[in-house]
Amino acid sequence: MFTLEVHLAGDTWVVFQQEDPSAPELGRHAGTLAGSLLAVFGAGRERPRRFYCPLAGQPTGAGEAAQALRAFVAGLARRQGGERVLMCLDENLAGALFEQPRYQPFQLGDLPALVVSSLEEMLAEPVRHKRDSWRAMVTEGFGGRG
Repeated sequence: MFTLEVHLAGDTWVVFQQEDPSAPELGRHAGTLAGSLLAVFGAGRERPRRFYCPLAGQPTGAGEAAQALRAFVAGLARRQGGERVLMCLDENLAGALFEQPRYQPFQLGDLPALVVSSLEEMLAEPVRHKRDSWRAMVTEGFGGRG
């Protein structure tokens, strides 16, 4: 069970894993960190979209969830633009959905994508997780407004 909060920030879809999947939004500290990250990308003040899993309350396997997430992001990109996807996911969820290590670029459907540390990991171990996430973002061209 997980919930993702999705924002369009410039040309980048930024996806945050919610620590509490049943909460209506990110927690206070995670929300502050998310706001800082979104500012790097020049995000507007639009309402976030949310992706909920399990889908329609039905048991959902990791493969089905990954496929549904790809379709969700592709639909957003078709309707509202966006050229790439940056996801802040914890190690377990990232591994279950994408079967590859974080901090490595890949394709999410037709869009270039990168998974970095979750907001909660960045808050719990900032030296390691912020450093590794930022390094991967810059290396892969996800360093914000250019």
